[in-house]
Amino acid sequence: KITLKFLTTEKENQYFDRKSARIDIKEVAKHISAFANASGGTLVIGIEDKGSLTGFTDVGSSKVDKFKRVPFDFLKSTPIIKTEVIDITNTKLKDDILLIYHIEPSVKRVIRTTSDDVYLRIGDQSRRLTHDEITNLEYDKGERHIEEEIVDRSSIADIDTKLLGEYKNIIKTNLSDKEVLEARGLLIDNKLTLAGILLFSKSWSMNSLNKSL
Repeated sequence: KITLKFLTTEKENQYFDRKSARIDIKEVAKHISAFANASGGTLVIGIEDKGSLTGFTDVGSSKVDKFKRVPFDFLKSTPIIKTEVIDITNTKLKDDILLIYHIEPSVKRVIRTTSDDVYLRIGDQSRRLTHDEITNLEYDKGERHIEEEIVDRSSIADIDTKLLGEYKNIIKTNLSDKEVLEARGLLIDNKLTLAGILLFSKSWSMNSLNKSL
């Protein structure tokens, strides 16, 4: 069970962060994204970085409901998350509250903000990922598969038509080469996928593939 002492004294780390209730609502989304894309964690709202219990009195308790809506309003896909409100006495000795997010790791999906940014919790920081880092994260979570990648400089002209013809005989189809490839996701927007290249191409080398992916 998370105690008030833990919330105010624990060092911010890979699994824990605290924020003032004055934080911009949209900023919370990036921290939720970061925890969900990593190993999960706990985010508490209403405590200053140094542990002071400022709660929600200065910003209005109605803001709690807006914070609760953050995963639904500012994330494109919602991770498994529980919110908890606990009663406290703040630094002004007034009755107040804290809001706690308990965020589960997202195993099969990359959690994006509504602005299409992706964050990852690294140490005590929520870091925005680059395009290449997002791609690697998609592979890690099984959201993207290397064989489905489109090979930019390819076309149906790279297909070994004899080999594809033998395949069409096996599956007993009268569809055109293009229709067969598209139906199996091997040709997209007139470009071959990596799987299409590996299965049916006649001249691509691994060096050419590396340059085109």
